[in-house]
Amino acid sequence: MKQRKTFLSLQTTLTIMSTFNELRKKTNAMAQEISSFTDVKKSLVINVIHYAKQLPRPGNPDYIDELIFTAQMDTRFGITSKFHIQLIFEAVRDKTSKHVRIEDFVKMVCIFYSKNLSVKVDFVFSVYDYGGDGEIQMHEMHMLLKTTIVSVGDEEPEEQLKELIDIVIGLMDTNQDGKISLEEFRDYVRNDILYIEMLGPVLPLDHVMERFMDILKHRTPHAVRDYFCNERSICLHEPFQKSLLNDLYPIPLEMP
Repeated sequence: MKQRKTFLSLQTTLTIMSTFNELRKKTNAMAQEISSFTDVKKSLVINVIHYAKQLPRPGNPDYIDELIFTAQMDTRFGITSKFHIQLIFEAVRDKTSKHVRIEDFVKMVCIFYSKNLSVKVDFVFSVYDYGGDGEIQMHEMHMLLKTTIVSVGDEEPEEQLKELIDIVIGLMDTNQDGKISLEEFRDYVRNDILYIEMLGPVLPLDHVMERFMDILKHRTPHAVRDYFCNERSICLHEPFQKSLLNDLYPIPLEMP
Protein backbone atom coordinates (compact mmCIF):
# COMPACT_ATOMS: atom_id res chain seq x y z
CA MET A 1 0.00 0.00 0.00
CA LYS A 2 2.81 2.39 0.91
CA GLN A 3 4.61 1.63 -2.38
CA ARG A 4 1.37 2.27 -4.29
CA LYS A 5 0.93 5.64 -2.54
CA THR A 6 4.52 6.54 -3.38
CA PHE A 7 3.95 5.56 -7.01
CA LEU A 8 0.76 7.64 -7.22
CA SER A 9 2.52 10.60 -5.61
CA LEU A 10 5.35 10.38 -8.14
CA GLN A 11 2.87 10.03 -10.99
CA THR A 12 0.96 13.11 -9.80
CA THR A 13 4.20 15.11 -9.52
CA LEU A 14 5.24 14.12 -13.06
CA THR A 15 1.82 15.08 -14.40
CA ILE A 16 2.03 18.49 -12.70
CA MET A 17 5.55 19.09 -14.01
CA SER A 18 4.49 18.05 -17.52
CA THR A 19 1.61 20.52 -17.40
CA PHE A 20 3.93 23.19 -16.04
CA ASN A 21 6.43 22.67 -18.88
CA GLU A 22 3.63 22.79 -21.45
CA LEU A 23 2.44 26.10 -20.03
CA ARG A 24 5.98 27.44 -20.11
CA LYS A 25 6.27 26.57 -23.81
CA LYS A 26 2.98 28.29 -24.58
CA THR A 27 4.06 31.38 -22.64
CA ASN A 28 7.37 31.56 -24.49
CA ALA A 29 5.63 31.16 -27.85
CA MET A 30 3.13 33.90 -26.97
CA ALA A 31 5.91 36.20 -25.76
CA GLN A 32 7.95 35.65 -28.92
CA GLU A 33 5.00 36.42 -31.19
CA ILE A 34 4.07 39.61 -29.31
CA SER A 35 7.71 40.70 -29.08
CA SER A 36 8.12 40.32 -32.85
CA PHE A 37 4.92 42.29 -33.47
CA THR A 38 5.57 45.19 -31.07
CA ASP A 39 9.40 45.31 -30.88
CA VAL A 40 9.19 45.05 -27.08
CA LYS A 41 11.89 42.79 -25.57
CA LYS A 42 10.72 39.22 -25.08
CA SER A 43 11.81 39.16 -21.42
CA LEU A 44 9.64 42.20 -20.74
CA VAL A 45 6.71 40.69 -22.64
CA ILE A 46 6.98 37.61 -20.42
CA ASN A 47 6.68 39.83 -17.35
CA VAL A 48 3.63 41.55 -18.86
CA ILE A 49 2.12 38.08 -19.29
CA HIS A 50 2.72 37.32 -15.60
CA TYR A 51 1.04 40.57 -14.64
CA ALA A 52 -1.92 39.86 -16.93
CA LYS A 53 -2.37 36.36 -15.51
CA GLN A 54 -3.26 37.86 -12.13
CA LEU A 55 -6.32 39.67 -13.56
CA PRO A 56 -8.79 36.94 -14.61
CA ARG A 57 -11.67 35.88 -12.43
CA PRO A 58 -10.94 32.66 -10.47
CA GLY A 59 -12.05 29.68 -12.52
CA ASN A 60 -11.64 31.49 -15.86
CA PRO A 61 -7.84 31.88 -16.16
CA ASP A 62 -7.63 32.63 -19.90
CA TYR A 63 -9.94 35.65 -20.03
CA ILE A 64 -10.09 39.13 -18.51
CA ASP A 65 -13.59 40.49 -17.89
CA GLU A 66 -14.71 44.01 -18.66
CA LEU A 67 -14.91 45.07 -15.00
CA ILE A 68 -11.21 44.51 -14.25
CA PHE A 69 -10.23 45.72 -17.74
CA THR A 70 -11.95 49.06 -17.11
CA ALA A 71 -10.41 49.38 -13.65
CA GLN A 72 -6.90 48.67 -14.99
CA MET A 73 -7.23 51.22 -17.81
CA ASP A 74 -7.93 53.84 -15.18
CA THR A 75 -5.68 52.90 -12.26
CA ARG A 76 -2.66 51.49 -14.12
CA PHE A 77 -2.73 53.30 -17.46
CA GLY A 78 -4.39 56.62 -16.69
CA ILE A 79 -7.17 56.41 -19.30
CA THR A 80 -10.24 57.82 -17.59
CA SER A 81 -12.79 58.36 -20.39
CA LYS A 82 -15.31 55.56 -19.89
CA PHE A 83 -16.50 55.95 -23.47
CA HIS A 84 -13.01 55.47 -24.90
CA ILE A 85 -12.23 52.63 -22.48
CA GLN A 86 -15.35 50.88 -23.77
CA LEU A 87 -14.13 51.34 -27.35
CA ILE A 88 -10.68 49.97 -26.46
CA PHE A 89 -12.31 46.98 -24.80
CA GLU A 90 -14.43 46.29 -27.87
CA ALA A 91 -11.38 46.61 -30.14
CA VAL A 92 -9.40 43.96 -28.25
CA ARG A 93 -12.29 41.78 -27.05
CA ASP A 94 -12.54 38.19 -28.20
CA LYS A 95 -15.47 38.40 -30.62
CA THR A 96 -16.66 34.93 -29.60
CA SER A 97 -17.10 35.96 -25.96
CA LYS A 98 -17.67 38.98 -23.74
CA HIS A 99 -14.10 38.98 -22.44
CA VAL A 100 -10.54 39.79 -23.52
CA ARG A 101 -8.10 36.93 -23.99
CA ILE A 102 -4.87 37.09 -21.97
CA GLU A 103 -2.74 37.26 -25.14
CA ASP A 104 -4.78 40.15 -26.57
CA PHE A 105 -4.52 42.10 -23.33
CA VAL A 106 -0.76 41.53 -23.23
CA LYS A 107 -0.42 42.62 -26.86
CA MET A 108 -2.38 45.79 -26.09
CA VAL A 109 -0.13 46.67 -23.13
CA CYS A 110 2.96 46.07 -25.27
CA ILE A 111 1.50 48.28 -28.03
CA PHE A 112 1.05 50.99 -25.41
CA TYR A 113 4.77 50.74 -24.62
CA SER A 114 6.07 50.06 -28.13
CA LYS A 115 8.24 52.59 -29.97
CA ASN A 116 6.94 51.22 -33.28
CA LEU A 117 4.76 54.04 -34.60
CA SER A 118 3.03 51.90 -37.24
CA VAL A 119 1.82 49.45 -34.59
CA LYS A 120 0.45 52.29 -32.45
CA VAL A 121 -1.25 54.04 -35.38
CA ASP A 122 -3.01 50.88 -36.54
CA PHE A 123 -4.17 50.12 -32.99
CA VAL A 124 -5.57 53.61 -32.44
CA PHE A 125 -7.36 53.46 -35.79
CA SER A 126 -8.91 50.09 -34.88
CA VAL A 127 -10.34 51.69 -31.72
CA TYR A 128 -11.73 54.72 -33.57
CA ASP A 129 -13.18 52.52 -36.31
CA TYR A 130 -15.62 50.91 -33.91
CA GLY A 131 -17.92 49.97 -36.79
CA GLY A 132 -15.16 47.69 -38.04
CA ASP A 133 -15.52 48.58 -41.73
CA GLY A 134 -11.98 49.89 -42.22
CA GLU A 135 -13.01 53.58 -42.29
CA ILE A 136 -13.84 56.22 -39.70
CA GLN A 137 -17.28 57.39 -40.77
CA MET A 138 -18.84 60.78 -40.06
CA HIS A 139 -21.14 59.37 -37.35
CA GLU A 140 -18.12 57.73 -35.65
CA MET A 141 -16.26 61.06 -35.62
CA HIS A 142 -19.36 62.68 -34.15
CA MET A 143 -19.50 60.18 -31.28
CA LEU A 144 -15.73 60.21 -30.68
CA LEU A 145 -15.46 63.99 -30.53
CA LYS A 146 -18.72 64.60 -28.70
CA THR A 147 -17.12 63.66 -25.36
CA THR A 148 -14.33 66.23 -25.86
CA ILE A 149 -16.59 69.25 -26.34
CA VAL A 150 -16.89 71.78 -23.53
CA SER A 151 -19.16 74.69 -24.37
CA VAL A 152 -17.34 78.01 -24.37
CA GLY A 153 -19.02 81.42 -24.59
CA ASP A 154 -22.20 81.76 -26.63
CA GLU A 155 -21.41 78.99 -29.10
CA GLU A 156 -23.57 75.87 -28.80
CA PRO A 157 -21.85 72.49 -28.24
CA GLU A 158 -23.28 71.09 -31.49
CA GLU A 159 -21.86 74.02 -33.44
CA GLN A 160 -18.47 73.49 -31.82
CA LEU A 161 -18.67 69.79 -32.63
CA LYS A 162 -19.49 70.47 -36.29
CA GLU A 163 -16.55 72.87 -36.55
CA LEU A 164 -14.23 70.28 -34.96
CA ILE A 165 -15.38 67.55 -37.35
CA ASP A 166 -14.87 69.92 -40.29
CA ILE A 167 -11.29 70.53 -39.09
CA VAL A 168 -10.57 66.79 -38.82
CA ILE A 169 -12.06 66.10 -42.25
CA GLY A 170 -10.14 69.01 -43.75
CA LEU A 171 -6.86 67.71 -42.34
CA MET A 172 -7.15 63.97 -42.94
CA ASP A 173 -9.70 63.33 -45.68
CA THR A 174 -7.38 63.76 -48.65
CA ASN A 175 -9.71 62.16 -51.20
CA GLN A 176 -12.67 64.22 -49.90
CA ASP A 177 -15.12 61.33 -49.59
CA GLY A 178 -16.31 62.42 -46.14
CA LYS A 179 -14.58 59.65 -44.20
CA ILE A 180 -11.08 58.68 -43.08
CA SER A 181 -9.42 55.51 -44.31
CA LEU A 182 -6.60 53.70 -42.54
CA GLU A 183 -4.11 54.92 -45.15
CA GLU A 184 -5.25 58.53 -44.74
CA PHE A 185 -4.94 58.22 -40.97
CA ARG A 186 -1.49 56.63 -41.27
CA ASP A 187 -0.22 59.28 -43.69
CA TYR A 188 -1.35 62.20 -41.56
CA VAL A 189 -0.09 60.84 -38.24
CA ARG A 190 3.30 59.97 -39.75
CA ASN A 191 3.66 63.64 -40.65
CA ASP A 192 2.68 64.77 -37.16
CA ILE A 193 2.61 62.23 -34.31
CA LEU A 194 0.74 64.72 -32.10
CA TYR A 195 -2.43 64.00 -34.08
CA ILE A 196 -2.47 60.27 -33.33
CA GLU A 197 -5.16 60.79 -30.66
CA MET A 198 -7.05 63.58 -32.39
CA LEU A 199 -10.33 61.72 -31.84
CA GLY A 200 -9.85 60.98 -28.16
CA PRO A 201 -7.57 59.30 -25.58
CA VAL A 202 -6.59 55.75 -26.48
CA LEU A 203 -2.93 55.53 -25.43
CA PRO A 204 -1.47 56.09 -21.96
CA LEU A 205 0.88 59.04 -21.49
CA ASP A 206 4.55 58.12 -21.94
CA HIS A 207 5.47 58.76 -18.30
CA VAL A 208 2.56 56.60 -17.13
CA MET A 209 3.75 53.68 -19.25
CA GLU A 210 7.36 54.15 -18.15
CA ARG A 211 6.29 54.09 -14.51
CA PHE A 212 4.28 50.91 -15.04
CA MET A 213 7.01 49.15 -17.01
CA ASP A 214 9.61 50.09 -14.39
CA ILE A 215 7.70 47.80 -12.03
CA LEU A 216 8.30 44.92 -14.46
CA LYS A 217 11.77 45.64 -15.83
CA HIS A 218 13.89 44.71 -12.84
CA ARG A 219 11.88 41.77 -11.48
CA THR A 220 11.93 38.08 -12.26
CA PRO A 221 8.66 36.58 -13.56
CA HIS A 222 8.14 35.00 -10.13
CA ALA A 223 8.60 38.38 -8.44
CA VAL A 224 6.17 40.00 -10.90
CA ARG A 225 3.58 37.36 -10.07
CA ASP A 226 4.02 38.03 -6.37
CA TYR A 227 3.84 41.82 -6.86
CA PHE A 228 0.52 41.61 -8.72
CA CYS A 229 -0.92 38.53 -6.99
CA ASN A 230 -3.72 40.54 -5.37
CA GLU A 231 -4.13 43.09 -8.18
CA ARG A 232 -7.68 42.07 -9.01
CA SER A 233 -8.78 41.90 -5.39
CA ILE A 234 -7.30 45.29 -4.50
CA CYS A 235 -8.62 46.95 -7.65
CA LEU A 236 -12.16 45.61 -7.30
CA HIS A 237 -12.24 45.49 -3.48
CA GLU A 238 -12.75 41.72 -3.53
CA PRO A 239 -11.56 39.21 -0.90
CA PHE A 240 -7.98 38.06 -1.52
CA GLN A 241 -7.66 34.68 -3.22
CA LYS A 242 -5.45 32.07 -1.58
CA SER A 243 -2.75 30.95 -4.02
CA LEU A 244 -2.97 27.24 -4.82
CA LEU A 245 0.42 27.33 -6.51
CA ASN A 246 2.36 27.69 -3.28
CA ASP A 247 0.52 24.66 -1.88
CA LEU A 248 1.49 22.59 -4.91
CA TYR A 249 5.11 23.73 -5.04
CA PRO A 250 6.87 24.22 -1.69
CA ILE A 251 9.93 25.31 -3.68
CA PRO A 252 9.09 28.50 -5.65
CA LEU A 253 8.90 27.88 -9.40
CA GLU A 254 8.78 30.51 -12.12
CA MET A 255 5.25 30.45 -13.49
CA PRO A 256 5.11 29.96 -17.29
